[in-house]
Order: sequence, then structure tokens, then C-alpha cells
Amino acid sequence: MTGKNIAVTLEVVEDNGRRIDAAPEGVAIGALSLLPWQIHPVEKAADDFAGSAVYLVKVSYDLELEQDLAPIRWYELGLEFGEDASATVVDAVPRTSRVSQPAAAYDLTRYLEFAPAGKPGQVHLSEVNGAVFRHGVPGSSVRWRHASEHPDGIEPGSRSGWLALVVPDGCDRLPVTLSARFDLPADPDSPYWPVQEPAHFVLTLRDEQLGRPLAPAVAGERKAADPGEPSAFICYAHDDAEHKENVRKFADVLLAEGIDVHIDQYADARRRDWGHWAYRHLRHRDFVLVMASPMCQAVGDGDAEPEKHPGLRAEFDALRTLYQRNPEWRPYVLPVVLPERSEYEIPLFLGPAPNDYYRIDDYTPECVANLLLVMRSTERRTWSLR
Repeated sequence: MTGKNIAVTLEVVEDNGRRIDAAPEGVAIGALSLLPWQIHPVEKAADDFAGSAVYLVKVSYDLELEQDLAPIRWYELGLEFGEDASATVVDAVPRTSRVSQPAAAYDLTRYLEFAPAGKPGQVHLSEVNGAVFRHGVPGSSVRWRHASEHPDGIEPGSRSGWLALVVPDGCDRLPVTLSARFDLPADPDSPYWPVQEPAHFVLTLRDEQLGRPLAPAVAGERKAADPGEPSAFICYAHDDAEHKENVRKFADVLLAEGIDVHIDQYADARRRDWGHWAYRHLRHRDFVLVMASPMCQAVGDGDAEPEKHPGLRAEFDALRTLYQRNPEWRPYVLPVVLPERSEYEIPLFLGPAPNDYYRIDDYTPECVANLLLVMRSTERRTWSLR
């Protein structure tokens, strides 16, 4: 079990303090805390999991916010299990849903998938208010993002989910990283960044306090795992404050449509090597969205001053390498032209001709429909940058 003393503090910091070496000083607006979890060993899993230990885990967490705070439109809980992909979350509920979900019961199949059950089911999930998006499953992490279109934003309070966790046999203690992402509508004249510092703890999987082993109640046949929505890494130049804000608005639209968006403006506050951060997203996200702009073009075409924009330069060097090593990469790098920009601001090695690009006429769901169709209909890539 794990207790409420494990938490990440939610803060806001001024934009001009974002990329300094030391962690920026911020103003606390609340916290995302873990409540006690339930951990149950699982017996009689399918032979696919031989040599592994299996657990059914109930994750409980609580969002606390300061009073009189501007509405938060969404927030996300992230849990990373193990080191070097040593643990796997096979399935997790709640799954993605754009509408509120009533309370539900599930059984865990031999293949560690949650199947709807009657009232006597093994797993009971409370009512979920508002939209929820699940990402990272199957994999070594799980993230639940809660969103609300209500004028008052997300309601603080307690929520929970269940996951089927597989670890190497004999693993009694598992390192876990808790992180959060959240969004506040910022005043364009006084921009700030929502930030948080991840928390690390060790989850005890075996001791005398754990529940009795559970035998899955549903035999069930293997079914294709729900892949969820595609993920995207947004690659852009910091031309000026207006362009950064427009890129953020574009990211917010994709996020509201369920896309698993990753951009530096959503990143946490810890000190980091931003080059390595970008490389990790290039390797692991389904798509790279390159935002056209004068500085983006200058860096991509080699016309920018050598000492400026080292991060974007490194990202473009990696993209060129991908193009050279694997032509199959091309469908996964999508140039995007925002309303204020031109297709002639796309770097030469990306197009605009003869390759496609995607013009966004407005920051609305209707205007990203074509881009979303391409992302959702393109087969997920199974290879990555080496």
C-alpha cells in the first residue's frame, strides 16, 4: 500500500523562468496526492505470463486545489512502474470515454484484461464524472487524464482506477514515479507555466498485509488490446511569445480531442537535458508534428545563427537521420501550418512539395479533423530511433 504523504505539488511560474538551470520558483495552487492503494496477487494467469508475478492494483488519488483558483480544464495523473521496462501494465480501467461513466463492475480474465461483469464482479469502479482519457497501456506506465468543459473546470476530489500489473517473478519492491500534468487558461498579457516536480517512491508488492490471491473469474479468449488514441510530439521554434501561445492553443485542441500530446509547455519543472527529453519523445511517440514558422524554416534549412536554437537543431538532426535510415518514417512526421503561418515556412527537407502538409484554419476541432483522420487511420509504427 502507499499513503497520502506521496504527492506532487502543482505550481505556476512565470514564463521567463522556464528554462533556467535551477528549478524555477513558483506559487503553489494545490497538489495531486496518492491515497492508500489495494494490491492483490493474482493466480492462474495465462501461460503467456509464466515466470512473472501478477497483481491486481487499485490506484486511488486525490486532487486538492486552492480556493478562488481559475478553472482547471484538465489534469493528468501519470505512473511509471519499474526501471528499463521491467514492469508492464497490461490493462487498466477506466478506459477512454468522452462522456461520464456510471459505476461499473469488472472481472479480470486469464489474459489480464478487464471484462464487464455483474454486481459480484471482482473489481468495482466508482462513477466517473466528465471525460477521461487513458494512455500508455499496455506498457510500463499508465496515465489518466480527466477533462471537463464545464465553466467551473475540473472538480477537485478523490478518484480511483484499477490496473493489471506484471513484474518479474521474485520482485517484491517496485520503484514508481508519480507525475502530473494540468492546464490553466493563462492571460496572454501575463503568461505563466503550469509545472510540477515528480515524486518517487517504492511500492511493496509482497508482505503479510496484502490481500488474498485472486483467481480471475472469467476464462475469456485473448482479444486485441485497446491501443487508445495516438500520441504526438510537437516540434516547434520559439519564434516569439505569440507563436508559442498559438502552438499551445493548437496542442490544447488536439488534447481535448483525445490525442496524447507532448510538448515542452506541458513538461514538468525539474532540471533536465532538453535534448535527451526530445529524443525520448521522438523514439516513443507515434507522430512528430513540425510547426511551420520563419525560425523553424531557418533552423531546418541551415540558415539560422549556429549558436541559436540548439534544441530545435538537435531535433531536426534526428529527423534527418530518421529519414535516411528508414523511409517508412515519413508518414509519421507531419508538417503543420497554423492560421498565422505559411507553407513556405516548412523546412525544405520536409516539403511542402511533394510531401503533404496540414493547414489549420482555426483552433477548433473541425479544423483539425483532417489531421486527426490521418493520425487515427495510419498504422501504428512498431520501430523507433536507435
